[in-house]
Amino acid sequence: MGKRIFDARSAPEEELDGVRQALDEAGIDYYETSAGKWMIGNAAFWVRDDKDFERGREVVKAFQSRWLEQARADPVPNQVDWAKVPLLILVVALLAWLSFSLFSL
Repeated sequence: MGKRIFDARSAPEEELDGVRQALDEAGIDYYETSAGKWMIGNAAFWVRDDKDFERGREVVKAFQSRWLEQARADPVPNQVDWAKVPLLILVVALLAWLSFSLFSL
């Protein structure tokens, strides 16, 4: 029976591709399970042979460390500035109120 080396439930596809590549390059025999249609399954990467478990975890850990370092170095463009959201809501509400006030005359 296999052992789980990476929980893939909330990982983006780019990270999953990186984990696959890292495991392939390390020559580790693994398989994937998905969460399924209803998202109740266990989406994960598993090693087939118990002797590959420790090495597989090390490969995944090293990849995640590089992934995190790269994510911190390259911020995602076009992120929402959540500090401005309340102001945006206020402006939209004010415009809606004005349009209703003007057209109700």
